[in-house]
Amino acid sequence: METRSKRLKENDEMDGKISKAVCGMSDVNDDKCDVSINSMSSSQLSTSRLKLDKALLRRRNLEKRRELERKLKMLDLQEEVDIAELECKAIEDDERLPVDKCGINAQVCLGIVPVRLYGPKGCLETYALLDSGSDTSLVCEELINQLGIKGKETSIRVATVNGTTNCDCLEVN
Repeated sequence: METRSKRLKENDEMDGKISKAVCGMSDVNDDKCDVSINSMSSSQLSTSRLKLDKALLRRRNLEKRRELERKLKMLDLQEEVDIAELECKAIEDDERLPVDKCGINAQVCLGIVPVRLYGPKGCLETYALLDSGSDTSLVCEELINQLGIKGKETSIRVATVNGTTNCDCLEVN
């Protein structure tokens, strides 16, 4: 009786290690996790496989949920861009006046698009401001570090529909 409960406890611990390894909660090497099919009964093996499948399914669901959240965030930002475009009044060609004489606050509306950035350390999805008059590309330091690329420190002032902020950036080629 004591041997059986000990074996069940060991199997539960092994199942936990397998589930944690599949879910990315811990690293399990072959040295640390030695599963011998001969040492397990078919019901124990079936139980372990079911638990492993369940852990894999949870992992896939989590990845799908994160992907959906990222897409929803992109939609929210696109909605903000659409609103900003509506608020930015375009002036017809025949109505153009020098800014200092027309009495209006000069503002520029830049497009925001989702982009995929590649570097030595991998790939990231983020957003970019489109400025056809710009001759440089600016990237936040956090992204530079994640991508593993180098840049020159600079600071810019960014105004959006939500307000104005100073942004420390790195200039990249």
